[in-house]
Amino acid sequence: MESIKKNQLKNNAITVAKKYQFEEKHCLHVAKLALSLFDQLSHLHQLTPQERNILEAATILHDIGWIKGQQKHHKLAQELIINSQRLKVSLKVRILIGLIARYHRKSLPQNSHKYFSQLNKISKKNVKILASFLRIADGLDRMHQSSVENILCKNTSKQIILRLIGKNIIEEDINIAREKADLLKIVFKKPVKILRTNRSFLSHQRNCT
Repeated sequence: MESIKKNQLKNNAITVAKKYQFEEKHCLHVAKLALSLFDQLSHLHQLTPQERNILEAATILHDIGWIKGQQKHHKLAQELIINSQRLKVSLKVRILIGLIARYHRKSLPQNSHKYFSQLNKISKKNVKILASFLRIADGLDRMHQSSVENILCKNTSKQIILRLIGKNIIEEDINIAREKADLLKIVFKKPVKILRTNRSFLSHQRNCT
């Protein structure tokens, strides 16, 4: 894969997103949460900083299809991204970014889907992994209030536990994130448990560091 400079791709993605009047606070917060998942679960996916940069761009751009309304905005986002020369990356990379953005909602990746069907086995796996992080992160900000400030991840032999940090976490954010953990469960073949983090747990964590 071509070399992708982190800040350059991020800045280009923001430029494109602004063209389509994206909701900056929401999209950047989703990016923060998705990248936190990527970093904390790195021992599971073993992806590179290149894929991390691609995930960041996809999270910034995932809602640009809203320029034409809510219906099928994920599919429109995919097309806008793939056809955007302003991202200044190859068509191959734009396809990856577009697919990850597309799968932030609704259907999971299918071999019958346009573009996804053209990928090799490794690229398909990477799209699924990165899209699984975006799906959960987007669910955790369903109400666009940034109620989930951060995430603590723990991987055990039996499950993946995501502990949510925030003073006033909205219940709808938790419920939607649990629904959208579907792809993460499939990718890593484990149940995913999403929990609120209480103060006693955080105090214990601080004392152990």
